Amino acid sequence: MEKEEELGIERREMAAGEEATHGVLAIVSTRLSLRDLCSLLLVSSSCYHFLLSQPTLWEVLDLREMSRAGERLISALSLARYQNVKKISLEFARDIEDEHLILLKTKVMESLQNLESLNLNGCQKISDKGVEAVTSCCPNLKAFSIYWNVRITDFGIKQLIKNCRQIVDLNLSGCKNISDQSLQMIADSYQELNVLNLTRCINLTDAGLQQVLLKCSLLENRAYKNIASLANLKFLDLCGAQNLSDEGLSCIAKCKNLVSLNLTWCVRVTDMGVIGLVQGCPSLEFLSLFGIIGVTDASLEALSHSCSNTLTTLDVNGCIGIKRRSPLQVPFCRLSTFFSSEASSSLPAFFFSHMDQASTSNSTYLWLSFRSISILEGISHLLYGSLNALEAEFDACAPFHHLRKVVPKDGRLRFSCDGRNKEVRTADDESSSVRRLLPVFSDSLLSAASLRRRATAAMTCPPGDAIAQQKRALRSDVRKALKAFSPTERSHEDSAIQSLVLDSSWFRSCRSLCAYISCEALREVDTSRILSEILSNVDTVSSQDHHAQEKKKLYVPRVEDKNSHMRMFHISSTEDLVANSMNILEPSPTDADGNQREDVMLASHPVDIFLLPGLAFDKTGRRLGRGGGYYDVLLKKYHDLALERSWRQPLLVALAYSVQIMEENVIPVTPNDMPVDALVTAFGVIPITPAALERM
Repeated sequence: MEKEEELGIERREMAAGEEATHGVLAIVSTRLSLRDLCSLLLVSSSCYHFLLSQPTLWEVLDLREMSRAGERLISALSLARYQNVKKISLEFARDIEDEHLILLKTKVMESLQNLESLNLNGCQKISDKGVEAVTSCCPNLKAFSIYWNVRITDFGIKQLIKNCRQIVDLNLSGCKNISDQSLQMIADSYQELNVLNLTRCINLTDAGLQQVLLKCSLLENRAYKNIASLANLKFLDLCGAQNLSDEGLSCIAKCKNLVSLNLTWCVRVTDMGVIGLVQGCPSLEFLSLFGIIGVTDASLEALSHSCSNTLTTLDVNGCIGIKRRSPLQVPFCRLSTFFSSEASSSLPAFFFSHMDQASTSNSTYLWLSFRSISILEGISHLLYGSLNALEAEFDACAPFHHLRKVVPKDGRLRFSCDGRNKEVRTADDESSSVRRLLPVFSDSLLSAASLRRRATAAMTCPPGDAIAQQKRALRSDVRKALKAFSPTERSHEDSAIQSLVLDSSWFRSCRSLCAYISCEALREVDTSRILSEILSNVDTVSSQDHHAQEKKKLYVPRVEDKNSHMRMFHISSTEDLVANSMNILEPSPTDADGNQREDVMLASHPVDIFLLPGLAFDKTGRRLGRGGGYYDVLLKKYHDLALERSWRQPLLVALAYSVQIMEENVIPVTPNDMPVDALVTAFGVIPITPAALERM
C-alpha cells in the first residue's frame, strides 16, 4: 500500500510538473521565432505533442531573410500543422522564385485556403507568373505586400484582383512598372480597401490616384498614428499638411513634450482637434493656426486653460472663426508675438524665439517643414529616416537622406540636394529669425528646409567620445560575426552579390565607376568577378545595350597616408595593381611608361557609381567603416566636386553580407559619416534614397 501511495504521489507530482511545463510553454512559445519553435519540438515527446496541440502557434509561417526560402516554404506547407496557416512572410527571403510559387498550386494548394496575409517584400525574382500562381490558391487573402518588385506589371495586379476579392491592405511600394491601369482596377474592385501604399511607384499619375481616392472611401489615414511614439519630440512643422484631420491631431497630442507646432494651412483641423491637442501638450510655446477656418474662440479658450504659462507665440492669421483680434497678454502672461491680420494673404514671417543659433555654424537643429502635402503618407516622409533630430518608425522612404551639408555664408544657409543648390535666407532682424523659401523636391512635394541644424544630435546621438566608444564596440562585434561566418555561406553570398551587381541595369548602363578591391584578410565582400569583367576585353553588357560599345572606366583606391588621405586612380588591367605593405592590392601612382595615372578628382567626366566596402550598414543608409575615415573623407570631397561642376551625384552603393546588416539606429553616426544610397546583399538590392529609387 505504501508503495502504491508513493507511486500515486509521484504520478501526481509528475502531472503537476508537466502541467506547469505546459503552462510555461504556452506563454513562451508565442514569443519564439519559427526556428526556435521548431527546435522546441525536439526537446521531448511531451513538448512535441503539446506544441502541436496549439493550432494558433502554426497560423504564422515566418521565413523572413532565410536562405532556400522557396524549398522551406513548400516543405513547411506539406506538414499537417500548417494546414490552417493564416499569415506567411517571405520578406527579403532568398532563393524564392516563380517556380516555387507555381509548385504551391500543384502540391499544397489546400494549405493556403485560409491564408489572410502574404508578404513578398523584396522578393525580386518573383514576377507576374508567381503572383498569378500563389494568389490563385488564396481566395481569402486580405493583406498582400510586394514592396520593391520591378518585375510586377499591371498583368500581375489584374491576376491578384481576379483571384483575391477580399483585399483590404495592399502594399505596392516600389513596383515601378505598374501604371494607372492598375489603380483603375484597384479602384473598381477594392472599394473596401483600408490601407494602400503606392510610394515610389514612378509611373502613376494624378488621374489614377484620383480614381482610388474617389472610389476607395474607407482608406484610413495612418500617417500620424506612430508619431505618439516620439516621446521626446519638441518641434514639429506640418505646414500645408492638408490631410491632417482632428483624428491625426489627436495622435500628435500624445507628444507631451511638444513646444513648437506649425499647423499653417492644415485646413481640415477644427476646434475639436486643437482642444485635444492643447490638453495633451501643456508645454506649447509656439503655435501657428494660420489659415484654418475651422477653429474659433473655443480653441483660444482651451489654450488659456492649458498653455497660459508657456505660450509665447500664437498665429491666427486667416482664422475667420476667431473673433478676438487683439493681443492676448491676459490670460497668456508670456505671449510676446500675436499674429491676427485678417486681410493678410501672404504667409507670415514666423519668429521662433529659440532659433537664435539658426544662422551660426554651431546651430543645433535640422528642421524640415513640408508644404502642399496632398498624399496620405506625407507625414511619414517628414519623420522617417536617419535624421538625428527625430526617432521614428515608418515604412515610407526618406527624401532627405541625401541632405549633405549646410554652410552658413553671408546671412544665408545653403544646402545641396541631388546636386542642385538650394538656399534658405535668414531674417535680417537681430533675433536671427528664420524665413523659409520653398524649393521643389519633387512634382508632388514642396518642402522648406527651414532651420535649426542638426546637432540636437543630443536628442539621439551621444557626445563625440561616447559615439567613438560605441563605434569601437560595434566594430568588435561585427568582426567577431564575420570571423564566425561560415566560409561556405560567405562564398554563396559573394557569388549572389556579384551576380546581382553584374546583372543590374544600373551597373550595365554606367560608364564610369569607383570600386574597392576586396581583401580576403579583412573579410570584405568579394569584388574580383566584378572587376575582372570590367577590365576584360569582353563587354559586360549585351550587344543590345545602349552602352555596349563603351568599356567602363574604372577607378580603384590607393591609401596615401595615415591621415585619412586616399585617392582613386584609373586602371586598365590587373597589371596596374601592386601589393602594399599590408599585402592589399593598390594601383601604382604611375603607369609602365612613367606617366601619372588619372585621379578621379581630376577627371573631366563624372563617375556614376561608387561600390563601397564597410563593416556594418543599416537599411536607412548608415555605414560603419573600419575607423580610418578614408572613404568618408573621399566621398565628401567628391560630393563637393560634383556640386561645383554641376554633375549628377554618383550612387553610393555598399556591398554587404547578411551578418553586416544592423537594425535601424544601431549604428552611431556623426556629421562626418557619409550615408549610402543603396545596399546590395545576397537577398537583393535595397534602394534607400530617392536617387537610388529613381535610378536603380
